[in-house]
Amino acid sequence: MQKRNFLRDSDWQWLTLSGKTRHGKCRIAQHGVHWLVQADGLFKGQPAWLVSSMHKSDRGGFDSRWILKQNDPDFEVN
Repeated sequence: MQKRNFLRDSDWQWLTLSGKTRHGKCRIAQHGVHWLVQADGLFKGQPAWLVSSMHKSDRGGFDSRWILKQNDPDFEVN
């Protein structure tokens, strides 16, 4: 798996996400629509980005997750 560390390489990329499913909509409600791309790689054998939330949730933590570049089941990249 090829993984690129965007923070180390000073190549910042932000994604704006929207939720497609209840799960995705809840994550957007908790953490906001703007997510920082931390890595570019594969997730379950498909091209994906590892993203981290820009805002903390009501519980005080940030969220990280893999977002498929095409046809993610929970999120759309805007």
